[in-house]
Amino acid sequence: MPLTPGPELDALLALLPYGDGFRFVDQVVGLNDNSVVTRKRYGFSDPSIAAHQIGGKSVVPGVYLLEQAAQSALLLAMAREPERAVMAYWLAKIDGLFHAPVWPPCEVVAETQVVLVQDSFGFRTACRIGQTLVASVKGVVARRPSES
Repeated sequence: MPLTPGPELDALLALLPYGDGFRFVDQVVGLNDNSVVTRKRYGFSDPSIAAHQIGGKSVVPGVYLLEQAAQSALLLAMAREPERAVMAYWLAKIDGLFHAPVWPPCEVVAETQVVLVQDSFGFRTACRIGQTLVASVKGVVARRPSES
């Protein structure tokens, strides 16, 4: 069932097991059974961004885009199985291809889709600024083994 921006989607962010300093999703803008669309605003207020430079110009670290994709996939996993919530999943694998530098300040939209469903599921994320593709990410979110 597709959902559009609003309080119901914003409530999903509270499920992420991270504090504000390690949250790489600011807003969930769309969700259905097989995909989620999120946004993250990157700016100079983050000292890691201010210090990460190419030729003297600050650039968003690529690993931030990987984490945005991973957190988007985690939100999708939790939305698919809310009774299992956050403790049921972990990031098992991630691979990124960077197409263009991400210059702050900017807003990155991550479009994440499920590509495989089993005990774990694969995901594919396209990160864009406007219409420009800046990163392509593939990964696997796996169920945590049960603790004995």
